[in-house]
Amino acid sequence: MAKIKWNDVVDRAIAAFKSCNYVYLYGAKNVKLTSEEQIRNYFAAEPAYFKRYTEAEKKQIIKNSLGKIAIDCSGFTGWVCTGDKQYSIGQINNCSKYNTLAGGPTGSLLFTTWGGAGRHIGLDVGCGLAMHIGWESTDKAIKEGRAGILFEPITTRAWEKSGESNVVDYAGAYSPYPPTAELWAAIHGEPSPSPAFEGWVGEAYGASIIPVYKSPTGTAKLSAWKALAPGNLFEVISSAGTRWLIKIANKHMGYIDKQYCLRKTPYKTGTISEGLWLRQNAGKGFKGITVIPKGATVQICDQKPAADGRPWDYVIFGTTYGFCSDKYINKG
Repeated sequence: MAKIKWNDVVDRAIAAFKSCNYVYLYGAKNVKLTSEEQIRNYFAAEPAYFKRYTEAEKKQIIKNSLGKIAIDCSGFTGWVCTGDKQYSIGQINNCSKYNTLAGGPTGSLLFTTWGGAGRHIGLDVGCGLAMHIGWESTDKAIKEGRAGILFEPITTRAWEKSGESNVVDYAGAYSPYPPTAELWAAIHGEPSPSPAFEGWVGEAYGASIIPVYKSPTGTAKLSAWKALAPGNLFEVISSAGTRWLIKIANKHMGYIDKQYCLRKTPYKTGTISEGLWLRQNAGKGFKGITVIPKGATVQICDQKPAADGRPWDYVIFGTTYGFCSDKYINKG
């Protein structure tokens, strides 16, 4: 029997998420819910699980589930995604290979035992993101009047294993899967700064302590905010010689040396001329985050020199920031 391709696995999961037609129901394996009696039969079949909900909460579950397709966690990974109809333990034990969470290819199964108190399974959909369906979906139905598949960073919960299902073909799989990145970006758009400003977002970069000065020249520090730590964000208002005029915490105005500022707001796009690593900093010696495939589009935010003086661009690939050699970016 032919294996299902990894990208078909993820595309199927994305389609299920977009449909908004799935709800979590403990013990259900892809069942269309057509009556209150049908749902209450699940309540009766698993009394130990459903005792956590009051009668009012059960009525809310029924209200938000009627007409939808009910699945539990292994129902989602097994039926919607991989075609493996076993329960969570069977699916994870049926893997042909295990990886670290960061090293598993897109389409891998994610598994956790919650420290031995339960079992849960999900799907790595690339870009460091996961889809799964679980009790939280039911709780959302109660609290927010809706339910569905959960879509979140893998790091949101304590997944313990990443496994390659033996019913999936992972040939050519890579983590930054564009449809996943596009869906995530559509749902989690960058919020507009408040209040709006005419400049751009900067990040403290390149030193363990970055001084904030009172003026464009001189060494006097800003009394309200003497220094920034690497990774701190601020608004860049305007250029002032070798320094930027910045606003910190939407309140404090000061100046920092331009070499210690990394622009976070993109200003142009580029196309990758050949596959290369997106790295944590400027230079080949720094850790790779992910491989950017040839022909992929990146958003260019800034440029910094590596230790050898060669230019490296600070870019956004999908939703991930990092550095790659300017040599391999064709700029529009």
